[in-house]
Amino acid sequence: MTTAPLTQRGAVSFKATKDGAIRSNAVSVCVTDGADGFCGTRVPGAAPGPATATTPLVRTPDIVAAFAKIASVTEGRRFAKGQGPRTLTGAVDAEPTGIRDVRLRLSRTRSGRCTRYDGARERLVTARCGIRNAPTFSVGDDARFSYLLPAALPAGRYVLDVIVIDRAGNQ
Repeated sequence: MTTAPLTQRGAVSFKATKDGAIRSNAVSVCVTDGADGFCGTRVPGAAPGPATATTPLVRTPDIVAAFAKIASVTEGRRFAKGQGPRTLTGAVDAEPTGIRDVRLRLSRTRSGRCTRYDGARERLVTARCGIRNAPTFSVGDDARFSYLLPAALPAGRYVLDVIVIDRAGNQ
């Protein structure tokens, strides 16, 4: 996790960047200590002044979906034959607008062949390689999710994606 120190008080916009990655959408926040006169707060002991004496609370449209964490496996983890997890679990960070849907995408490669997990048929099916050929399936709208696979996963390299869709439509 990377942190960004915000020393300027009031409304601030920022974007996350990383070489070789798609830049994020701008996120606007209002920085305050809760009693400094910014973001709709008042300085303690100060008489209430006109509405223009403080910076108004910045309300920005919700343009970012919640972040999900996979709890059942860690990135890069290797499992012995038959020892991989059958239950895929995780949690979604708090989302102010609420969660509309949590979706999983599980794809597998082995010996140059690709398969994907089909949530409707509850099994791995042959697919062309590439992320677009591995559709998602819903695991509900709860912040804590869990999905029990019908059987242990066969050998191969797997990629598990969690997609969160909030009530504002962000993904």
